[in-house]
Amino acid sequence: MKYKKQLFVTDLDGTLFRENAQISAFSIQSIRKILASDVSFTFATARSLTTVKKILADMPFKLPVICFNGGYIYDYNSAKPLFLEAFDVSIKMALSEIIAAGGYKPFLSTYNGISEQLYFQGLENEGVNYYYQGLLDLKDTRLQQINAFDAKLKEDWMCLLFIERREVLEPLKILIENKFSDFFELNFYENQNTPGWWWLTLHDRSATKDQAIQKLIKLCNLDDYELIVFGDQMNDFRMFQIADRAVAVENSIPELKAIATEVIGCNEDDSVMRYIVKEVGLMEHLE
Repeated sequence: MKYKKQLFVTDLDGTLFRENAQISAFSIQSIRKILASDVSFTFATARSLTTVKKILADMPFKLPVICFNGGYIYDYNSAKPLFLEAFDVSIKMALSEIIAAGGYKPFLSTYNGISEQLYFQGLENEGVNYYYQGLLDLKDTRLQQINAFDAKLKEDWMCLLFIERREVLEPLKILIENKFSDFFELNFYENQNTPGWWWLTLHDRSATKDQAIQKLIKLCNLDDYELIVFGDQMNDFRMFQIADRAVAVENSIPELKAIATEVIGCNEDDSVMRYIVKEVGLMEHLE
């Protein structure tokens, strides 16, 4: 197939970003150069738009951006959600009861019709504190401590994040898979920055990066573009499956490398942006 142009979609943490969500001057310069050209470039991340903007600031993205693993598709500049995939209303109460009965204290991300919110009940362990401190460092304005999640049932629930030891979360994972497998996209993994602490995330079944990319392609009339994606973790797996070129960074998990069409250098070496600017012929303008 002869493609009209190329569409580049990159994951952020562990892929475009360096350790602890740092981004180099080279990558910043490269993104600005690309966005000033006619190259089609965007990102698909598990992060909220709020935290992305704390890192990338006023980048003039022309294409919509994908957040919460596909839960939101946003206009980056106005922060207006174009698509929103929230939890089914019928099971929010059931989840609230499971959380209360099990004594779990997850983070709940919602959209209240105006802006994103991030609720929590307490800071129970080292893994939770690490995540919370990272949000404070970014001056995350979404944070709000509450007593119970059932007080927020009228808001659109976008994501639940549980942080605990594996042996604590695994029974919850199995319970949710058995009771709600038709409703959720579930990710369960050890966080690379806090070894020993596992993350369990729940998103609506329609909130996946591949589905969001396909919506973006339709919205922006990019059907005849070659899709080139970059990632490092299991939540990138599905977008790798739909891509024309699926590029894994060297620090990716083995399962992702196994289905990649290409493996490049690690995230610490700005490998994604070096790949893209070379691919589109902009490298000579940067170095």
